[in-house]
Amino acid sequence: MATIVHPAPGEYEPAATTELVFQAEAYDQTKGTNDGDGIDNIDMYIYDSNNVEVYRHIEHTPHYCAFSGDSGGPCPAFNFAKCHNTWATTDCKRDKGKPIVSGDYMLRAIVTTQDGRTKTVEGKVKVQLALP
Repeated sequence: MATIVHPAPGEYEPAATTELVFQAEAYDQTKGTNDGDGIDNIDMYIYDSNNVEVYRHIEHTPHYCAFSGDSGGPCPAFNFAKCHNTWATTDCKRDKGKPIVSGDYMLRAIVTTQDGRTKTVEGKVKVQLALP
């Protein structure tokens, strides 16, 4: 089982303007039903409207958060301005990606189980940055 739990449908309507939470939940039903049971990692991607990868982060610990380390706690929001409108981790130091621009983005999480099987789940979010 795999799903993107943040952003939930309607969570950022009409658009994410200052921050974003990208969190996935996954477990291998043959190993258990808790988040992380039987999961090796989740490869988390963000693609722009031209299907260009703008960000990638590999997460190994539940809660699977695209913008933070393996803390095991709730996923913090990624503040766009704090990291100078560039995709990165919440500390702005790791996994730096491309500049954030207003537009539609596709979120992709590729879950890999401990025995090597994969499952891909996707979601969408619109970003509308405030004008300077």
